Amino acid sequence: MEVRVALTERLGIIATKDGYADINFDSLLPDENGFANISIGFKYAVISRPEIEGILTVGIEYELPIGDLRTNGISLQGDGDGFVDLFISGAKAFDKLGIQASTGFNLAIDQNHDSSLFHYSAHLDYEVLPRLFPLIELNGFTTIEKGNRTPVNFEGIDLVNFGSLESGTVMTFTAGARYRATNHIQIGAGYETPLTNRKDIMAWRVYADLVISY
Repeated sequence: MEVRVALTERLGIIATKDGYADINFDSLLPDENGFANISIGFKYAVISRPEIEGILTVGIEYELPIGDLRTNGISLQGDGDGFVDLFISGAKAFDKLGIQASTGFNLAIDQNHDSSLFHYSAHLDYEVLPRLFPLIELNGFTTIEKGNRTPVNFEGIDLVNFGSLESGTVMTFTAGARYRATNHIQIGAGYETPLTNRKDIMAWRVYADLVISY
């Protein structure tokens, strides 16, 4: 679940990571389930031009290490000192075409315990029918500082953190669609798969979401 609350026309509180996870490692590690860490922070619109449907925002979030995901003695959430995520994102509409992009750094506070990542994404959607928006996305996750905790050669990308001794870059592609049921309710779904030879923990993912706004 994500929560976003506007404090002013430009400043808002955001909480973009929390929830319950059920992970299947396909015999590589024991399967696990439990609660993820919780992140909370602020997002500020540096440029806000609703008349041309354009916005540019900067933000900061702190991920509290309070989850309880563990497997085979490895802490996936709920250990270390947490993370600070610094990011910038923007969006612009051109009639029926929508473009979004973001980039940022998810920095481990304890760099001997967790890995730090550079993350980046690009998104395109197009309104083919009233309220229906097929979409495509490219997402990337690059390790910029390896952890010193787990002797494996993969990371947990945007889900968990192994603090691995060896990891690199994973690029993924997503295809899906979003439907604006009402002015306050949207539903969406997508399929994501890696483009790079390195996949880390992701073979594929399927998304389904419900967005309620007021």
